[in-house]
Order: sequence, then structure tokens, then C-alpha cells
Amino acid sequence: MFTVTPMNQQIELEAGGTYTVFVTISNPIDSGRDFNYRVSVGPYNVVGEDYKADLATMSNRSEIVNWITISEPTGVLSPNDKTEVEIKINVPENAASGGQYATILIGSNDDLQDSENLTIQNVYEMGSIVYASVAGETVHSGEVIDNYVPGFAFSLPVATSATISNAGNVHETAQVSIEIRDVFSGQKVYPSSDETGAIDTVIMPETKYLATQNIDGVSPLGVYKVTQTIRYLGNTSVNDQVLIVCPAWFLLLVVLAVGTFFAIIIRKISKRRRKKFNAKNF
Repeated sequence: MFTVTPMNQQIELEAGGTYTVFVTISNPIDSGRDFNYRVSVGPYNVVGEDYKADLATMSNRSEIVNWITISEPTGVLSPNDKTEVEIKINVPENAASGGQYATILIGSNDDLQDSENLTIQNVYEMGSIVYASVAGETVHSGEVIDNYVPGFAFSLPVATSATISNAGNVHETAQVSIEIRDVFSGQKVYPSSDETGAIDTVIMPETKYLATQNIDGVSPLGVYKVTQTIRYLGNTSVNDQVLIVCPAWFLLLVVLAVGTFFAIIIRKISKRRRKKFNAKNF
């Protein structure tokens, strides 16, 4: 399978300006065949709080599609070969300020031959997202609506969540990071020394995004302190939460053990009372 880099890029534009960006397409050496590529451009929109990609609907935020020209929209790459495709953006003088979004689509319509020499149309695509901002009256407005860390879980994986809104007219970047420590030892479980535990997420204008992140590195039975920190538009939201991970079977054993213990105590107390009663009556 071919690769495309970068998967996304953020650029600053000005009305009337001309800009050039590049997308690199690579055909791996183990592909064993030439890759006949084609490059096109389409809109990039998101739908719902889970940000399902909509690459078909044109909107006022995807006018950049009409500003883009591709230098070489088709070509052939041999195995272990790569090429840089030039993407030119000609911003009109009357371009509105704010965010503009497009997807550079790279794909192939190669025909493959199977073992019975039947022709199969092989269609596949990958995209590189262009997050652009046109200078002018840009509005930066938004908030962290919810910063949630669970307090109890029966099984793994366990996930934190954050709901983040953007009321402005340009995309913003939210950084969500997680730190996990064992409550009893105080030892850091996640992230490791060579990781940050932080994920940068682009929040699209006039949307809400539900970001989820799995809590990694914990065992199926333990007590942890989980800290989720969200940095967004110059503000920081921190949620410290003690998380108990306890399988249902273990909880059932604890309940049975406690129930058995109290049953034995009650039985002993009952026997003692009966002995006292019998002694008093005889």
C-alpha cells in the first residue's frame, strides 16, 4: 500500500496571495508493482461530535477547493520510488476571513489480474487534510464543556472523554494529556519516560468535538489516580480522579467473602444467645 505525507498541514493565508504546499507519495519496495496514482481535491467537513468526515459536501468553509490547482494530477511510481506533488493555492482578493478546509485525495484505479486472469478494478484512496486560515476578522472563541475521568470500571479498556466547543470562525488546537499513577506505590504508570501522554486535536469552527482516549498501562485489578489535563485557547482544565478497576468476578468474591464473614459472626452470636437462654431456663 502506498503512503502519503503529511497526513495534514496547517497554513496561514492572506486574501490575494499565492501559496505552495507539497504532498509526498511513496510506493514501498515490497509492493512489487508500479503505482499509477491520481491526485484530486475535495472539501473537508466534519459531521457530529464524533467528527465523521464528509468529503463530498461543499460549504462556505470549503471554498478553498476552488482555489487549488495540482501541478501533476497523475503519474507512475516504481517500487521504492516517491514523488512530491505541488499544490498551489491562489486566494482571491475577496476571500472571507476564517477557516477553509480541503482534502488532497491520492488514489488509484489500477486494474489487477487474479489467479484466474479475471480483471478486478482496484480502487483505493488516502487523503491529506489542508487546514487553512485566511487572515482578517478571525474570531477565537470556545470552551471545554466537559472533562470526564471514570471512577470505576469492571473491565478494560477504560476511556476518558472531553467535550470541547469552538464558537469561532477558524480551527483551534486542543491538547489533551493523561497521567496515571498507582495509588498505593505512587509510581507513574503512564506515560512512560519517553512519551508525553498528550494528543493535539484540531477543533473545527462552529462545532463540538467529543474526544476520547483509552487509559493505557493499567492492570485489570488496581487503584489508580488519573489526571486528565486539557489546554485550550489559553485556558487549562484539570480533572483528578481515583479510578478503581475491579473485575465483576473479583467483586463477587469480595461480596461472598464479606457475606460469609458476617453470616459466621451472626451464627456465633445466635448460638451464644441460645446458650444463655437455655442456661437461664434450666
